[in-house]
Amino acid sequence: MRRKFGNKPVTVDGVRFDSHGEYFRWLELQALEREGVIRNLERQITVPLVVNGTKVCALRPDFAYFESGKRVYDDFKGHETRDWRVKWKLAQAIFPNIEWRISKGK
Repeated sequence: MRRKFGNKPVTVDGVRFDSHGEYFRWLELQALEREGVIRNLERQITVPLVVNGTKVCALRPDFAYFESGKRVYDDFKGHETRDWRVKWKLAQAIFPNIEWRISKGK
């Protein structure tokens, strides 16, 4: 099956990644966790985006971790869609104390 944006999923040790770039970012973050730079590394958590008590949608960043005591959500992107950009900005507005990072494909 041809993928919409040309990414090729990869499965390593039973774990599926949407692209090789996302997998390589995971390896980088695991190395940073082993070195003690980040801690509590997680994948694919769901962040509900609630406005005035109403769930509008949810965002699913690829990675979540703590760095220097601050929560970080990190999303690997080869291509940004319009819908994703809207969710990303909404999430930043709802959670201003979280650091939002975008990792780009090379």
